[in-house]
Parts: sequence; C-alpha cells; structure tokens
Amino acid sequence: MALGKRYFEYLDHLGRTVTLADYAIENSSVPMIALRHDVDHDIDIALEMAYWEHRQGCRSTYFVLHSAAYWQDPLFIEKCLQIQDFGHEIGLHVNLLAEWWLGVIGDVDTRLDELLKPLRARGVNVTGIAAHGDKSCYVGNFINYWCFSELRPDNPMLKESGLSAEGVPSANARFQVKYPESGELVRQDGESLALWKCSMRDHGLSYHATHLAGDGYFTDSGGRWERSPDPLEENLRSGRYQVLMHPIYWQGAPKLYFFLSTARSGSMWLSRMLNQSTSVEGRHEFALNHRLVNNEWVEEKRTGPGFTKLLKQPEEVAELLVDVRDWRKRERRDYAEVNVYLSECLNFVGRIFPDSKKIFLQRDPLAIVTSLRMRKWYEVPNDDRHQAVPVAGWLFMSPFERICWYVKKTIENLRDECDEVLRLEEISGDLDSFQNFVERHNWAFYPRLAAICHSEVMNKSRVPLIEHNHWSYRERALFNMILGEVREQLGYDGFIPAKKDWFWNKFFGFTSFVRSMFGALPGVGADRRRAAPKVLFGRGVGSLRPNCVGVEFNWTGDRFDVHSVGGRNGYVLLGGGKWGKITRMNGWKVQRKRFYSIKFAYEKVGGEFRVYLLSYGNNGKVLDRRLCGFLRSDTGIEEMEVRPAKGAARIDIAFYVAEESHPASLSIAQFKLTSEHI
Repeated sequence: MALGKRYFEYLDHLGRTVTLADYAIENSSVPMIALRHDVDHDIDIALEMAYWEHRQGCRSTYFVLHSAAYWQDPLFIEKCLQIQDFGHEIGLHVNLLAEWWLGVIGDVDTRLDELLKPLRARGVNVTGIAAHGDKSCYVGNFINYWCFSELRPDNPMLKESGLSAEGVPSANARFQVKYPESGELVRQDGESLALWKCSMRDHGLSYHATHLAGDGYFTDSGGRWERSPDPLEENLRSGRYQVLMHPIYWQGAPKLYFFLSTARSGSMWLSRMLNQSTSVEGRHEFALNHRLVNNEWVEEKRTGPGFTKLLKQPEEVAELLVDVRDWRKRERRDYAEVNVYLSECLNFVGRIFPDSKKIFLQRDPLAIVTSLRMRKWYEVPNDDRHQAVPVAGWLFMSPFERICWYVKKTIENLRDECDEVLRLEEISGDLDSFQNFVERHNWAFYPRLAAICHSEVMNKSRVPLIEHNHWSYRERALFNMILGEVREQLGYDGFIPAKKDWFWNKFFGFTSFVRSMFGALPGVGADRRRAAPKVLFGRGVGSLRPNCVGVEFNWTGDRFDVHSVGGRNGYVLLGGGKWGKITRMNGWKVQRKRFYSIKFAYEKVGGEFRVYLLSYGNNGKVLDRRLCGFLRSDTGIEEMEVRPAKGAARIDIAFYVAEESHPASLSIAQFKLTSEHI
C-alpha cells in the first residue's frame, strides 16, 4: 500500500461519505459529508484511493483534469470506469479558460464538447465540474468557471473578486483573483473572450463543486490545511460539509519488491499485470538496462549481448542497481521489478536493497526448458548473453543439457534466497488466484483493468514449440536426470515418460561422469574446441565489398572507418548484401553445423554502434537479423560468437548506427571472421 496511514485516519473520522452528485440534491436537510478529490497529477494514485474508499464503504467524487498528462493514457477511460465501478463519481476538473488564455484552444464550447463526448460514449457519467486552480489563473486574473452562464452572480465585480482560483474566499493576497471590469478575458496576443457565455445545461452538466450550499468547506490545497480548518479536528456529525483531499498529498512510505525467476517464466506478463491492475508500479527488467545520467534515465541494454561481460564487472553492476535504489527513494509509489537477470546477482540485490521483499516466480521447469530450447540458448560455445553454470564438464555439454543445468541451478538459488514463492500457472490460469495474491500483500486490485490483460500472451515464441514427447530419447533422459527430482519438489508431475529410460539414464549418467573428469584436466576445454577454425575474412584472406547506407566507409589495408552522415539510421554491410536481401555474389556461404566468430579491435567517437549477423535464405531474402553486440566504450576488443538462423544459405555482417546516435564514428582494426564446428 502506497497510501499513508494518516489518510485512513481521515476516512475513519469522516465515516460514510457521499459523492457530490448526491450532495447536490436540492432542499436536502439530511446531514452528510461529500468527499472530493481533484486529480491534478496522477490518476493511478486516485485509483488506489478509490479502491480503499470502496473497501471502507465510502463514496467520493474524482475530478479528472483534461490538461494533465494522464488524459493521454491509452487506459484513461478504463481507469475512470474502474473508479466508477467502485461506486464513486467522475467529474470534470475544468481548465478551459486557462487553455484558452495560453492559446491551446480557440473555442470553449467546442473544447468542452470534445472532452465530454468520448467519456460519455464509453459509459463515464459526468454531470459535475470543479474549477482547476491553474497557475495561469493568478497571472491572467481569472477563475476557470467564469465561462459558465449559470454560475454568473448578479454583481460579478463584487462577488468574484478576492476569491481563489478554486472559487473559494482566500485571506492570502497571493491567492486572490481580481475580476476584470470589462467582463472579458484578454490574453497576451490581444484576443478577448466574453465571460459567462457557455451553458452548463447545454453540455449536460448540473453542478459546480464550490457553488453547492453547505455548512463548511475543507481543502488541503498545497498539501496543508492552511486555507481551511483541519477536518480531523472538527466535529462533523451534524450538518453538510464538503471535504477536498488531493490524492498526491496522501502517499506513505513506498515498499520495494523483486520478482525473480528463470527466463521464460512469464515475467513480462506479470509486470504488465502488476502495473495495470494493481496499485504497484510494475517494471520489466528495468534494472541493469537503464543508467541515470544528469538525473534522467537513459536506456542502455545490458542484459542482451555482452551480459556475461557485465557480470564480470561487479562495480558497474552495483552502480546500475544503486541508481535504481536512489531513484525509488524519491518516488512515492510501491514498486515491483520483475527481472529474470537479477537471479545472477542476488548478492547485490540483498546488499543494495536490504528492505526489499524477494518473490520467486515459479514455473514448471518442463515448460521453461521447452521454451529456452526454441530460443536457441547456449547455441554457441561461449554464449555471452547467458551466464555459464559452474558444473563440471560444462564445455562439453550440448545446448539442451546446459539449459537444463541453468534451470536447475537458478531454481535452487531462488528457493534459498527468496522470501516467498508465486506459481505462474495458478495466477495466470485463474484471475481470482491473482487477486488473492495481490490483496494478501495489501495492494489495491482493479478487476476491470485486470480482465483486459489477464488472458494476454506476452513475448510469445515466434516458432512452434517442440513438446517433450517429440524430444529425442537422449533429451528426455537428460531432463529426467537433471530436473526430474527438482520438478517433483516444486509440485509438478516430476519425471517425464520416455521409453528406455533406465538405459538412457544410466548411459548419460556415466557419460556425464567421464565428461566431468576430462573437463577438469588442464589443457582440455576451450583450446580443444578451438581446433581448426576456418578463416573467412582476415589479414590476407578475402576481400570486402561493402554496401553503405547513411554512412561513409573507408577501408585501408587492415583497418576501416565508418562515419554516420545525414542524421539518419545508417549501416555498412561488409559482405555487400542489402538489409532485406542478398545475391550469391555477396556475403558468405553458410556451412552446416558451424558457428561464426567475429573478432576485432575498435575505437569509437560518440553514439552507439551495433553489430548484427544477417541470415538470408536460398531465395536471397533476409531470414533474421541477430544482434551480436553493442559498441559503447571508447576503445575495446570484441569477440562475438553467433549461429545463423535455421535454413540460412548466406550471411553478412552489419555495423549499424541509429539516427539518435548521429554524429558518430567508428574505427575497426584487425577484423577477423571465422567459422568453427559446433
């Protein structure tokens, strides 16, 4: 819960409150308290308030501000409907004259119609308004309700001068508006607007908040009870009162949560569900992929190519996480980071975020391995995207076996380190289970918003999955040997059925033992794997036929330079292919069961360069553009390993610079492209 405890003291003190629409009933002598919220900044905080007020039997009116940034939120109307579903009222926080005075709109009536029609068409019942106290009101001397004919008093000069921009009396001269003698509002470009000409009735509006009669009005403007008494110190059991509380001022100390898991465990789906359907701000893999520069976040993908290099730089890992910690200290909303990569640096998470809660997002290991198998994890011997697991004989394992060990070790680490377990199959298969989990943690839950995204499939595999019953005997036996017992401990079916299980389990158990023994011997491993690579291009071997778009390319001997031009996306394809197709005269021919190694030294001036391996089919059309790595530092030596896409006939290498990185220059020396047997 991000709302502070003091807010609930006010709810307890006020008791059962009503909306302003109910309060506006004429000739009513029934004592009542109308609770009102002007949503000036953040509709998500208002949503949380609406949930807890509903839980406590309170009803209130939320005035939404059409000039606020959240009005452009794609889910804005759905959020209004969710507030309405909780039994509250949605009103319009009018800022029309401010928009006109600032030159944003030309006609008040047209603008009001444009605002109300989409809301009402979707079922948001807007009948009330409240003037927004925009800063420009005090500069231009006007109140936002002065456009409505029904609200014009007999003597505006007498009745309206000295009021605040909210439309209530103010003793502070700083917050007093002076009514114009001409009865017109004049803006800086000389244009004038006659006041009191727009009809509320014509737009289906029945009341303005501060024009409702009552025995008392309380407002927390500026977060303090300076313009009115504090209602907590007043006896409000008899009479009719209106209490205005701005949601932004009633947040408490935020809490921090980390949802940790193996890859392919529904992390993107969960972050979306948390962010959209609860009061928690959910982020997907934000940490490690963003850097704070001059107090602004800069996205910098670090969990893709080169992730294993980042893990070898503990000071940089710590710096990236500290940035997130310091940022969250300044925010006031509960925060949940769903991040599969943080399982590789749990010691940093525990040390840098000691008060955070770690939750293990669990999924059936069989589903995880099936998905990672299709995602081509560990497809090259030195996979710089995914951390090697400290298991004997790792260098001699197949990609499938490495995946199984990654899943096993990650699950074991997370079970030991996390405070709680959350099973993906339960919360994704049953919305009630997800709601129970949310409410157990004392977060607000939004059923309407949850229903929108609960059934969505996020980050779906682009190729059909090969289910376990189509795996080879070897793969099924390896899975049972490595993960069968773990799967059983997690509450799933355990071992998968496979013919000849006894024989294959014994056989692969023996080969694993032999492999671990040889893998432990000096001189065996990476050097052995590197036997007889075939050089496709390098010193004295091959020639370049570069194809350039948006860059200048100069090649002299053992060195070439790339310069971005024209401020556009640019690239050079070293083999002469094109971004979408290739000819048999360009690029390099693909040989079966080989991976490719790219090695070079570089110097970079500004911007960010990316290295891609492009795979083309027999028809010459591109099949895949595989990102091999980023070039960000000023100098460095890079070695990248990658496999072409399935069915590729030819490949090409691209150095790519994005438009936003212009101008940028890159110098490459000692470039070498080799192919090696898997």
